Amino acid sequence: ATATTALATATTALATATTALATATVALATAAIAVSPAADAPGTLAVSTSAGLTSALANTAVSRIVLASGTYNLFAELSITRSVILEAAVAGSVTLNAQASSSSPRRVLNINPGSSGIVQLIRLSITGGYVKDGYVPGGGVYVQGGTVAISSCTISGNKLAIVARTNVMEAVSRLFRHGHDNVFLDRREYSL
Repeated sequence: ATATTALATATTALATATTALATATVALATAAIAVSPAADAPGTLAVSTSAGLTSALANTAVSRIVLASGTYNLFAELSITRSVILEAAVAGSVTLNAQASSSSPRRVLNINPGSSGIVQLIRLSITGGYVKDGYVPGGGVYVQGGTVAISSCTISGNKLAIVARTNVMEAVSRLFRHGHDNVFLDRREYSL
């Protein structure tokens, strides 16, 4: 009888410990959700595809777009013409890739939210843009207006191709006067 009572007590203690562990696990999961971007906040939309991203950018009711981990292969330039936050759910896990080439030139992002608009890019990798001479530079990001905050982003692997000219100095001058391969800030003064 004593062994049975001890076994029952041990079983009850194990059940209590299991319940405490389950409660701690739920508390930890809740804390992790609170730290990540709130995908259920009003005006926030979580997306996981390029089509979902394009649709969210067109939806003026969406003020914050949280991108699930992955590579978003683009078939057209993403145009941002209003205030919005574009944010990776997990740092370093989202790549916007324009997949552009000399036969299919396009940049990744063209940003012009208007003079009072604010765009935030957070924890994104922006790559694969390709624009030709004659286009405005900025294969990765072209900022035409508004206020743009770029936080913890990697903008690389984009290209501005300058075609051969009779006056080589003109081509070199245009490159340095107008910007470079990855980001072009439309002849305004910015501090980064």
